[in-house]
Amino acid sequence: MANMEKIQFPALDITGTNYISWVTNVELHLESLGLSETIKENNTSIPQDKAKSKDITLPLARDEWQSLRFQDFDKVMNYNSAVLEIVAKLRYCGDTITKSQMLEKTYTTFHKSHITLQQQYRKNNEFLIKNHMTRPTGSKAFPEANTLDAKKTSERK
Repeated sequence: MANMEKIQFPALDITGTNYISWVTNVELHLESLGLSETIKENNTSIPQDKAKSKDITLPLARDEWQSLRFQDFDKVMNYNSAVLEIVAKLRYCGDTITKSQMLEKTYTTFHKSHITLQQQYRKNNEFLIKNHMTRPTGSKAFPEANTLDAKKTSERK
């Protein structure tokens, strides 16, 4: 662990009690690295600074991805927003997260009382994919050809 850097300032407390001092310390630290512009919206920083910011963002985004759990959210919508936000950060930094990885993350972080949902997904996943491929979403169903109706119309003529 020779590459470990000395902590520059205390971490943000989970309760947020030291938020003001933490923000000040982070801004000063980024300023000392010449990266303060990279955290502002609509920034005009140069590509080298953006690359440096990716070096900072990637480990944080990976940590967020590892600690993300479905059971920590009260609504599915909030969980989905968090997943998409983290995935966007990872993609920005060059990591690729597939839809199957996002699903796997969701299923593996279910509360133990919802384990049957995970088991049903694993059991029926191939069937669901096969079913979807027979008629993908948005495609129209083929009309049924009824041979009896076709014979009756030809006999009437």
